[in-house]
Parts: sequence; C-alpha cells; structure tokens
Amino acid sequence: MPPSYPNYCATWIEITGTEGSLFLDDTQHDNWLNTVHGGTQFPMSTMPGEQVDHVFAGQMGPETIHFLECCILDRPVMVTPESARMAMETYTAADLSAEYNAPIDLPLSNQNLAAVQDMYSKLKGVSRCRILRPIG
Repeated sequence: MPPSYPNYCATWIEITGTEGSLFLDDTQHDNWLNTVHGGTQFPMSTMPGEQVDHVFAGQMGPETIHFLECCILDRPVMVTPESARMAMETYTAADLSAEYNAPIDLPLSNQNLAAVQDMYSKLKGVSRCRILRPIG
C-alpha cells in the first residue's frame, strides 16, 4: 500500500443471544437492538455530533468541548473517571481475549496488563519498553 493510503479500520460487532441480538457499527449508521419482547429498537438513531438529552451522539468534538467547559466551570462531567476506566478495561480485555482465545477476568490483573503491552508492541512491530541505565 502507498504511504498515503487511508489508515482506517471499520468495526462491526454482532452479539446474539437466546432473547435477542445487538448490532453495533463504529460509523453509528447501523446500531440496533432486536429482542423477542421489545422488537427492533434504534437506540442511537441520531446524526453524528447531535445533542441528545444531556449527552452527545457521534463525533468527539462536541463531547470534548463539553468536557473542557465542565473542567473550567467546575461542573460534573458526563462520565466519571471510574466509568471511563471500566469501559477501557472492558474493550482491552476483549482484545486480549481475542488474542489468546481465552476469557479474561476483570478488573485486569498485573499479568494481564503486561500481556496488553506485549500484544500492542507486537502489533506495532516494536519490542517491549526497557529502562536504560547509564553505564558506570
């Protein structure tokens, strides 16, 4: 591929169970929940960046502005740091689970966190970080 080739990867997730299914698309065009009892629902049927109630749907620009205003004006943010970390740990555990084809416990252990760094280093084609010490 030429260096100017777009560096983008689309993600589509389908979760299917006995009572329904959830379809998620990172472009936000095809997010829907289909259940036996509730039928088809489109929980994110808005334009990217559109304000919906007290949150934003889609692009990160308005969310970033909202976060900065909350910091400056001492207002509560939409997502607590604890919730954000939990979300990040969840998708990181999903990456590890896919890499090792095994379930990963949450919260992530120190051993799993080290495995995350090894996995991402392997993907980037670089070796694991080492602390360099000056010679004597």
